[in-house]
Amino acid sequence: MKVERLVFILFTALGFVGGMISVWIKNLFLSVTVPLVLYVVVTVALLKFFEEKRRKWMIYNGLITFVLVWIVIWISFYNLG
Repeated sequence: MKVERLVFILFTALGFVGGMISVWIKNLFLSVTVPLVLYVVVTVALLKFFEEKRRKWMIYNGLITFVLVWIVIWISFYNLG
């Protein structure tokens, strides 16, 4: 499997988990902060595995994927609850 696909799958799963955490936490500040801290921790851990020119790609594509999935899951499950 290509590295790009693995990064996409990882950050999609991370966004789903972040969205579920945001639904579970009722405080707005913590609902935003905890998933973003989770993203930063995983990104810093993954930066060790990428060469310099691909790090920027991984950070931006991972962030876009994470934020879109996180917001969709958070809004969807918030409205269901």
